Order: sequence, then structure tokens, then C-alpha cells
Amino acid sequence: MKTANIFWGALLISCGLLWLNNEFDFMSLNTAWTMQYWPVLIIIIGISVLINSKIIKVLAALISALFLSLLIYHKLDELPKSIDDIKIKIEKKVDEGEDFWNGI
Repeated sequence: MKTANIFWGALLISCGLLWLNNEFDFMSLNTAWTMQYWPVLIIIIGISVLINSKIIKVLAALISALFLSLLIYHKLDELPKSIDDIKIKIEKKVDEGEDFWNGI
């Protein structure tokens, strides 16, 4: 099996599991650490390129896919859930005296 197939399969499975977790709230996930350690993803991919072992390439693909799906989940979790969330954010900035339109 190709490493690319393993990567995409693991990415889709982990994204799907994270999405289900978000919908049904099976467990609470703190994914803020993924923003701090995203360079580890580059290191893992670099190691898999340098080392010619099939098992290392498969492990790197699995770890990279999981880490990337956590990054995607974290960034999507920061997005506003509804138009009301956007209105609240605008009202908060206006109440704080910030010029909201300068930030756009």
C-alpha cells in the first residue's frame, strides 16, 4: 500500500472522528497545543523523506495525518458558529472602543 494512500485515509478517518466528537461531544479536546507544535509536522515529514524504511514512512504518514487533522479541528473550532456569534464579537469590540473596521 502506498504511503500517500495511508496518509489520506488516516486524515479522512481522523477528521471524521473529530467531527463526530464535535457534534456529539463524546469527550472534551484541548487542541491549542497543536498551534505551538506544528513545526513537528515538518520534522516528521523530513525524517520520512530521508529514511528509506517503509515502516518509518507509514508511521510518519499516520502521525502527520493525525496532527494535521488536529490542526484543522483547532482552527475550525475557533470560527464563529453562527451570525449571532459574529454580532456579539462586533458589539464587544465596539463596547471596548476599538475601531472595528480598521481590523478588517
